Amino acid sequence: MSARPAMHLDLPACVDQVTLAVLPIDSVSGAIVRRGVKAKVRGLADRAIVNGSGMLVFINLPAPPVPPRYEVEIDPRGAGFFGPVVLAFEPPAPNDPDAEAKRRLPLLLKPRPDYPFPSGATVVRGVVMRGGDRVAGAAVSAQPPLSSAPFDTLSDASGAFALPLRPHPDAPDPLLVAIRLEEGADVRVLPGKAIKPGRSHSFRAPIDLSGSNNPDFFTI
Repeated sequence: MSARPAMHLDLPACVDQVTLAVLPIDSVSGAIVRRGVKAKVRGLADRAIVNGSGMLVFINLPAPPVPPRYEVEIDPRGAGFFGPVVLAFEPPAPNDPDAEAKRRLPLLLKPRPDYPFPSGATVVRGVVMRGGDRVAGAAVSAQPPLSSAPFDTLSDASGAFALPLRPHPDAPDPLLVAIRLEEGADVRVLPGKAIKPGRSHSFRAPIDLSGSNNPDFFTI
């Protein structure tokens, strides 16, 4: 019996298309966080692929479950940052000349108080309370002189926070900075706090969101 001839099918090449690339960025070092960060698109079962540069990449995604945007949930808690965070992402048009750049979704990660800050980092630490209760999830921020945007973080379940600052190289030394704390309807602004670049500063007493105290720092 003669052998059957081999069959060769001309199938179109399968080319994967990057729909979205999440860039989890350490707000202290500015580097992409390569481990301990998870990401998913709400409503889809597709899993992210971690590429060589640490980006979490989604390929060949179907149409957004919530048109025209995807809802992307990023969970960096395994890397020592606050989360999860949900961001909206609208994919660029296929013919957009900047489509490659617009497929990237950067997120500056907020470090928890137990983050291993490097030697020489400028950090402000404290505890947020309301009356006698510790406040979780309070937003803490400050904008040093010459900085184009504020730096921000959150308080953890114990009310503790660690706010990293990256002062502008031409900023005065010491820096006079206002520390803003906010949770719900309560807002406190502590003006004129003297910050030494490259040092760690800790409030000597908890900050009462419902009070008027303005504790001093001790610096190490």
